[in-house]
Amino acid sequence: MSPSDRRTAEEQLEASGRVWWAAAIVTVINAFTSAGFSVAGVISTLSSDNPSARVFAMYAAARSLPLAAAVLWLVRVRSTRTLGTVAFVMAVIQACDAVVGFAQHELGKTLGPAVFAVATFAGALALFRGARHMPHRW
Repeated sequence: MSPSDRRTAEEQLEASGRVWWAAAIVTVINAFTSAGFSVAGVISTLSSDNPSARVFAMYAAARSLPLAAAVLWLVRVRSTRTLGTVAFVMAVIQACDAVVGFAQHELGKTLGPAVFAVATFAGALALFRGARHMPHRW
């Protein structure tokens, strides 16, 4: 391998590391945004007279908080394939949230999740592409 080939391989490895971290950060932001909204939902229903709303908010938190913890763990262990799979699922969930926002005719509840869906899907795709060149981890 010539020095220029070695440099090119090193540059590719560095670029793939930057892409991995960008995808991981987008996934973490997505997970913690969902977790934050679910915690806010629980807090806002504490003084509510509507026990159904409180239970619904607690169910949302019961799903989003462990997911956020799992995403952090997957980033910690650099599990590319599994993080890509979780990112893909999170992108689908955000796309569904955008559909709900659209059905409610609320621009913010449509565009925010739609942007997250596109960004997280792009991150998942980058993770899957990068996983082809890495040894299998999880």
